[in-house]
Amino acid sequence: MKKQIENWLQKLSQDNIDDNGIVALYFGIYETETGFCLYLTGSKEYDADDDDWACSVDFEPQGNYLSIDSTMDWEQFLNTVSVIIEECVNELLISRPKLFSNKIIAVGFDDGQLLRIK
Repeated sequence: MKKQIENWLQKLSQDNIDDNGIVALYFGIYETETGFCLYLTGSKEYDADDDDWACSVDFEPQGNYLSIDSTMDWEQFLNTVSVIIEECVNELLISRPKLFSNKIIAVGFDDGQLLRIK
């Protein structure tokens, strides 16, 4: 799963250079019949006290959905994906900083609390 997410993030960071003032990125997760789907959106606003900032979609990159087949429960998936995304983003900040640099980054299920990873 890590390699799949890593390849997806590398492609997103190559194809989506111009983010037009985005201050926060949200990696959303929802369940599918065979596992989960990840997606990336960006917002020009961020509020540490209100997770609804993630509903303000000001940036939706091309190729922003990734389906992952998995039998994990939702909590295990969230924790695993959060660690993987944090590792990948930190690696990409060195090699391709534009998309992820100087941004708040959070991960979470659409109907749950967000985990801030950067």
